[in-house]
Amino acid sequence: MDTVTVTVEATSGSLFAPEDQSDSPRTSAYSPLLSGCAVGEGYVDDSLDENGDPADALVLLDEPALPGRAILARPIALAHLTVDGTASETLICVAAGQPKFDEITDFSTLESWHASETTLADVLQRFGPSHNWQVRGIDGPMAAEEFVRTTRHNFELMTGGFMDT
Repeated sequence: MDTVTVTVEATSGSLFAPEDQSDSPRTSAYSPLLSGCAVGEGYVDDSLDENGDPADALVLLDEPALPGRAILARPIALAHLTVDGTASETLICVAAGQPKFDEITDFSTLESWHASETTLADVLQRFGPSHNWQVRGIDGPMAAEEFVRTTRHNFELMTGGFMDT
């Protein structure tokens, strides 16, 4: 799958970490490796969901990112969520070009990093503590690719950058 650019709005720590971190350096008290990798929450650039909002995305990062930073990311899954009773979709990605994440190709391989629907809901709760988050299911890379294609198409239609023939 192609990469996407995700603009990070916030970063949080997670429990997502490889099962074997024996060779991982733990040199800083602020290292996300002490408790897992950082997760950036933001939106996919040049995309619009069915509500006309930029498509939501979560990105597993090697280190925290400041708000407003654009991250090149590789989509691996599509999370189907309920936020305060309203259905929503969020693209799940890993930072592109970081060998640490090369083995992660879909959510099942991310589960070997101690990620599950429950830990994903916990991470989402950190980004929106006043909301009720529920993960209804997670689809693989093909669903993520279709979601990206659809939201980019919506963006092109809404901004006039696309002509239907």
